[in-house]
Amino acid sequence: MNIKLKNLNYYLNNADKYLAFALIVLGIIASVVLAFVNTNLLPAPIAIVIFSIVYLVNIQYDVKNSCDAYFSRKYTILLFITIFILINLSFISFIFRPELYSRPLTYFILISIVSGLLTFLIMYLPPNRKYEYLALISIIIIGLSLRILPQVLFPDIVGMDPWVHRNFTIQIMSLGHLVDGFAYSRLPSMHILIAAVSFLTGLNYKWSSVIAVTIPQLISFVVVYLIGRDIFNSKVGLIGALLLCVSANYICLGYWIFPTGFALIFSAFLLYYLIKEDKHDSAADAIIKILLAILIVSIHMQVALAILIFLIFFWVGKRIYNQFQSNGLDFIYSAKVRYTFIILFAVLMFGWWIYMANKVELPFTFIHRALEYDPSQIRDVTAYSTYVIPYYQYLMNISPYLFFYGFSVVGSLYAVSKKSNYNYLALTLGGIALLAMPFLLLQSNMSGYLSERWIYTAQLFMSIPVAIGVFKIFKVTKKKNMFKSIAIISLISIFVFVNVINPSANIDNSHISKYSTIRYAYTDSELISINTLQKMNTNLIYTDKINALAVLTQPITPVDEYLENKNYTLLRGFVILRTVIVSEPVPGMNLNYDPIAELSLNSSFDRVYDSGSERAFLNLINPKAHP
Repeated sequence: MNIKLKNLNYYLNNADKYLAFALIVLGIIASVVLAFVNTNLLPAPIAIVIFSIVYLVNIQYDVKNSCDAYFSRKYTILLFITIFILINLSFISFIFRPELYSRPLTYFILISIVSGLLTFLIMYLPPNRKYEYLALISIIIIGLSLRILPQVLFPDIVGMDPWVHRNFTIQIMSLGHLVDGFAYSRLPSMHILIAAVSFLTGLNYKWSSVIAVTIPQLISFVVVYLIGRDIFNSKVGLIGALLLCVSANYICLGYWIFPTGFALIFSAFLLYYLIKEDKHDSAADAIIKILLAILIVSIHMQVALAILIFLIFFWVGKRIYNQFQSNGLDFIYSAKVRYTFIILFAVLMFGWWIYMANKVELPFTFIHRALEYDPSQIRDVTAYSTYVIPYYQYLMNISPYLFFYGFSVVGSLYAVSKKSNYNYLALTLGGIALLAMPFLLLQSNMSGYLSERWIYTAQLFMSIPVAIGVFKIFKVTKKKNMFKSIAIISLISIFVFVNVINPSANIDNSHISKYSTIRYAYTDSELISINTLQKMNTNLIYTDKINALAVLTQPITPVDEYLENKNYTLLRGFVILRTVIVSEPVPGMNLNYDPIAELSLNSSFDRVYDSGSERAFLNLINPKAHP
């Protein structure tokens, strides 16, 4: 019996090593298979293999050693001064930008270098709270810059979804009560808050939403710092907050404002109280957790479901650590995760779903559909991933995820090592469960249920494993050398650059991603043109998907299919085209010709409007008929 216990102890103490070897083997097999089946998915297993090998190379390093590594006071202040100078230079480059509706490439480069320097400084930050606060201020300024400047560039709302949410909010404000008929009529928390901010400040929807959602998101990064500090140390928390702040999807959530991002703000606070409850769990904390649960459930269905899944695996992770913790088989921690809170959250969530749908069977129908296997969905996703862009551009677009989750592979392996702790293992297991959701959904009839949103929902919970991964990769210790310093700054700067220039985070500068950067915003000329054209015509309007956002008050038919197939005879109404569809990517269209030129030469159409940014054509044969 003692021999069996010793063998079990040995395997548990080396679980990270065996898991890393298993990931390498599985990654190699998956790479070979995907090389013949789907090269678009090939980078993922290759990244897993590379980062698993990196973990094995640095397996002996303990992240706790990073606390002993720090710069002198003089060197720390010098680096902070350099960082703030570079931040100011990035703002100057924006102010003196050569293009009115585009941030210059210099801006993105400066932000990337600043983030690399800040990461380097945090790794060797002296144990002093004032330096931590300076680092937090730097993170918030960087985050504010990446989220506010896209709003400053354009005269109105940025993004597609925000237009729908604005219409709903305006209806609430004008009528003084909630209205039916909108997708979020039963999930109105964000819209009510934005309406309240607008009433109190007198600001329009755009800037009211920035105050109501963007600013709180920046505050949530402070919460991520506190989570990392409670689990490990302040340095881990700061790195986690910084890397989450500059991740492409989280930048997008800050300026492309919709309920998913709003719900994730409260999710960060809930996670903090889950971590905190082991040290201090008062009645006030319990009430706060319940209020946060109610808020999350009433804001967004998918985020609420994600939190429920996370809570279950968070609880499982702590139970696993209790049963088989790295130092032996003895119980060293009395589990305090309230499974009653999980039950309460589930009751709140399903109860709200039943209320919204007015059908008691809705949750059971939802689960039943999820369990129905439909392998044909995999082919659909594969077809979607082969969008017509050069392969190097595709690699550039997915590189932020390869970096982020590559770092998290290293951090996740550390979670099962003997150097880990119960909160970190539970957090990592919950994050991995959410990250696995898109792949599990491929095996069901629910692959179309916003699969990509699970990926950036998981980023919140994987931010601390990512920070741990960065520390493990660079082996931060008292011993410093020039090569390591340059490597840290360079790698993190590259990581940040591919994030901030990614089409999710950047809709205005297409110099790097010219085949996939789409401008989901209007110029002044386009807005004036659209408002004018609405008054000119009350019949059916044909236009592209982005243009349709500003003309939602009238019947709209997407023009995409007609232009791609050159079926001009079926365009029996008012055709509005933005001139940029010839030179820029447009969602839903892949044109290799100039439709504006062809319609201008077509005798069936008369060009009735031309502002330079918008052209309008009227079918002369049957101008008022609907197809």
